[in-house]
Amino acid sequence: MATFMDEIHASGQKYVPIIDPEISEHTNDYAYTQGLSMDIFIRDVSGKPYLGQVWPGPTFFPDFFHPNATSYWSEQIQLMYKSFTFEGLWIDMNELANFCPGSKCTRNPVDTCPKTGNSTTMTICCRHCSVNVNKYDNPPFAINNAGNHDAIYHKGISTAALQYGGLRQYDTHNLYGLSESIVTNAVLEEITNKRTFVLSRSTFPGSGAHVAHWTGDNAATWDDLRWSIPSILKFGLFGIPMVGADICGFLGASDMELCARWTALGSFYPLARNHNNLDSPSQETYMWPEVTAVGQKFIGLRYRLLPYIYTLSYHAHRDGLPIARPVLMEFPTDTVTHNINYQFMIGNALLVTPVVNKGATTVTGYFPRGVWYNIFDFSQI
Repeated sequence: MATFMDEIHASGQKYVPIIDPEISEHTNDYAYTQGLSMDIFIRDVSGKPYLGQVWPGPTFFPDFFHPNATSYWSEQIQLMYKSFTFEGLWIDMNELANFCPGSKCTRNPVDTCPKTGNSTTMTICCRHCSVNVNKYDNPPFAINNAGNHDAIYHKGISTAALQYGGLRQYDTHNLYGLSESIVTNAVLEEITNKRTFVLSRSTFPGSGAHVAHWTGDNAATWDDLRWSIPSILKFGLFGIPMVGADICGFLGASDMELCARWTALGSFYPLARNHNNLDSPSQETYMWPEVTAVGQKFIGLRYRLLPYIYTLSYHAHRDGLPIARPVLMEFPTDTVTHNINYQFMIGNALLVTPVVNKGATTVTGYFPRGVWYNIFDFSQI
């Protein structure tokens, strides 16, 4: 790993590894044994460390409300940094995600957890879990969880689980990603003595001061390409300005046309990243000659715009202004802009008008009153 990192850094590249907060239940794993000795894991309804399951199999969950959690997490990241140097961290599965929902889970007599597989087989629960019969997991109201009216604890830990000070996940669930983000960002800043980059899947108001965000596991569809625009604009208004969506889509098979259009659009996301899951076909920009050409044009433009984007990032830090903005934010008195969904501004000077429909070779956009120029040839529009 160290040799690979040396090669990465020698070529001028940066490395941002992905880590999950869930700690694997292996007796020879220091992160596990140290967490037990420091008593920093979330507890189940019986008062024992809450046993769940994610990608490594059986796992426990650090409680970032615990006063010992900061020193624990700091030590784990520092040990990782000593093994190989990285420039940022990507913290995932921190809603908290859990493949075995239940108020209390126990180990099977025989370990049946799959060691390898795909994103379907690896998410099958291999624990014995009790039914969630309590007022926290079955509140007197229902939310449309996952769009399927799933239980409030579906794919998560029990909302009856206990955190430090007697707090229930019922009251702290939305704060887990934020609490991990604050600690992770502070630790990385201390280790590197530099301004940090931390990317978090779970966020909450206030997260934007500590981490960037991506909009989660989207799909390789035109609908999700379109939805990425209002999603990113909303997060900017929520105070999380460094935000993006997985370019070309995370789930499913992208195609040349979709990936080309998404590469052009995504080059203007504050956070621009092509990313998909293990089970989906490769969709790197170089997979299709047509997408390669689009990438050269639009990613090249993004690099030329970096001084402008950097300035906008500073203003986001200082004043809270979004980097990507609804058109109406810059032209509030122009009522036409109030109904624009798929055009957006980068700062106050750059208007983006993407193609968002399959098969389209032209796009219709609205230009508020003013003098506008084509960014590629500087001709007046």
